[in-house]
Amino acid sequence: MRKVIFPIFALFLWMLVCGAVPLQAEPKAPENIQKVTIGSFASSLSGQRRVFDVSIDADAGFDRSAKDIQEKRPAIREAVIQLISQKTLAELTSEEDRELLEAELAESINKVLGYPAIKRIHFTDVTGK
Repeated sequence: MRKVIFPIFALFLWMLVCGAVPLQAEPKAPENIQKVTIGSFASSLSGQRRVFDVSIDADAGFDRSAKDIQEKRPAIREAVIQLISQKTLAELTSEEDRELLEAELAESINKVLGYPAIKRIHFTDVTGK
């Protein structure tokens, strides 16, 4: 048994020293992230007379994302307004709830686009009337 293990260990050690076996994973190349404007939206909140106005920008991970967003703007607009109109004011006041809304919006927009283009949503202007 010892005669078998020693050559295997020696080979592994030699490969490690020569660089054939990496000690750590190769760093991932940074994604090609571009900022895109999704648009400005106004929607009444669920069960209230208040209107929620928001401007949304996003980080997109594909070069074609801006073009696809422009082409599918009506469907994206409908999906965003539908999602916002289901929220109450209480659901939009805490940081955790806003982060949840950002994730839901990214998922909803990606569903309209048909691929995971949106990596992160940014609210650039938020007002409630």
